[in-house]
Amino acid sequence: MKRSISMATSGEVDKYSQALATLSRENDRLISILLSSEARHEEKASSAAQLEETTNKYMNLSDCYIDYLKRKNTLDSQRELISHQLIRSVNMHKTETAMNYSLSKLEPPEPTQAFTQTGEQMKKVTTTKLTDVQMKQELKKEPNVSNSVRSQSSSNSRRSGRSNASCTI
Repeated sequence: MKRSISMATSGEVDKYSQALATLSRENDRLISILLSSEARHEEKASSAAQLEETTNKYMNLSDCYIDYLKRKNTLDSQRELISHQLIRSVNMHKTETAMNYSLSKLEPPEPTQAFTQTGEQMKKVTTTKLTDVQMKQELKKEPNVSNSVRSQSSSNSRRSGRSNASCTI
């Protein structure tokens, strides 16, 4: 009997893992378009929108997977949870860095200084655009996994307004 329960659990883990890996590969493909010097502005803008959508799907499914692993509460599920949270943290660091970079490149080239009005005063805010070299260096950096793994699930869900209502693979 225990063997069949273990097999069922393994099947669910495989389904989640495969679905998450597929979404992660799609994110990587979209990131490569955003970082491509050959891609047109329209293609990059479309990829940025698709990346946001795919990332939301990834995070929703990831939240469901984390809930599933917590409910199982076995030694194997605890290990898988830690492993998944590390992978998720790396994927989100890479995606957020690419999105921030693409936003800096997709915004109109001028002006590089923005002005915001606070009451009767004018406050000058300068924006710093990342170069291609800076972007590639940022993508190579390791995220601060210890802090982001602990708080990422709850903070990301609150930030994007996602819910865990639908957990279908």
